[in-house]
Amino acid sequence: MTEEHDAAPPASSDAVRGDAVRGDAVRGDAVQGRTEAEVEEVLGETGALPEESAEEDPSADPAIAREDPVGSALRAQIAELRTAGERLRGELAVAKARADEERAARARIQADFENLRRRMQADQARWQDDARKGLIDQLLESDDDFERALLASGDVDALKRGVELARRRQQEVYRRSGLEEIEVGAGTPFDPNLHEAVASVPSAEYGDGQVVKVERRGYTFRGILLRPALVTVAEGLVREGF
Repeated sequence: MTEEHDAAPPASSDAVRGDAVRGDAVRGDAVQGRTEAEVEEVLGETGALPEESAEEDPSADPAIAREDPVGSALRAQIAELRTAGERLRGELAVAKARADEERAARARIQADFENLRRRMQADQARWQDDARKGLIDQLLESDDDFERALLASGDVDALKRGVELARRRQQEVYRRSGLEEIEVGAGTPFDPNLHEAVASVPSAEYGDGQVVKVERRGYTFRGILLRPALVTVAEGLVREGF
């Protein structure tokens, strides 16, 4: 006995489109509110095919596109996300290029500063050397006077005149260089800003705190104390009747 099987009727195009719409609706519920990466993962899990030719994409059929608003909205959202991603990548590249330019500019500024600092140090050293050479050249003149005075050592008066001449010339060199001798002598009131007491002695001639003797001359350089004058000061005496 032969069994007869009825052949299944071919599916109509409307049925195919209906299945596609229902599939897209399911996929739409699964990916609503997700990021681009999550959307693509969900579409992969639900059987969605990657972007293919218009013949294989159901949305290429105008009839299906009209009947599938959810799928069309999702695809538009994905396209916007991709566009935004490309725009962000472009902005990031621009920002990176600008940062590289700023780093290079800072490096150039730092190099220029270091070069300027080295030039200033070299100029300062050269100026100091020039000042020293000028001072030494002037002091050599007084050294010549001392030498001439020593050659005339047989004549005491000539020796004295030569030493005095050399000292005056030396003092003039100091004065032109900004060195000034502190004016102090016997009877000058003691000034702790300019004087340094090395001893004190009882004195009936000078009052308490007055200079009795200058032990070493003091000097200022351009108004600044270079070294104080060393002096001996008087201690006041209690006289009878006072």
